[in-house]
Amino acid sequence: MGKKKSSNKEAARKRFPVGEHSSKRQELKEIFLAKNASLKVAKKDIDKLSKRIKSHKEKIGLLSVEEQSLQGKRRKLEDKKINKLRASLKMNLTVRRKAPSKLDPHNSEKLQCSLSVLSNRRRRKETLDVCQSLHGDAEGETSAALDGMWPTMVNESTSGRLKAYLDKSPKIRSKVNPSLMSKQVKGYQDSNDNMCRSLK
Repeated sequence: MGKKKSSNKEAARKRFPVGEHSSKRQELKEIFLAKNASLKVAKKDIDKLSKRIKSHKEKIGLLSVEEQSLQGKRRKLEDKKINKLRASLKMNLTVRRKAPSKLDPHNSEKLQCSLSVLSNRRRRKETLDVCQSLHGDAEGETSAALDGMWPTMVNESTSGRLKAYLDKSPKIRSKVNPSLMSKQVKGYQDSNDNMCRSLK
């Protein structure tokens, strides 16, 4: 009876591949450990990225606060600039009314010689400074101020006054008018009216 049980156990060992099972188990263990190590590395990378994202968000928040602060300072500076100009204009109003700005009768790009060169330059600068603030020019820009002044001048002036301004401007006569005339002549040459005239 004892011999029979012993032989059954030996037969069971022969049927079950213990060595192969042990080898497979070791292989799976190594795979598990490798995967576990990879997960730990990935977790560390995720933690690092999370910290960097948090740091960037904090920096963005600080930049936003700084930007708002700078915008506030800029508005205060612009208001201070306008108030200073207003105060200067108010203080000099009585004096300036005694010597109002008038164009040179021969050159509409200059004011009369009754004012000093410094006074002429100061009045032009103050006019531009006020217009820059009124029309929303960026720092160092003048395009909005000039765009704002032009329709104001055109709409507030008579045709005769505009004609005098343009006729007495050397820049208009020597640079603008020839360019406009050349463009108009070219446009007429290519027009249907000119083609019809040529066929008559």
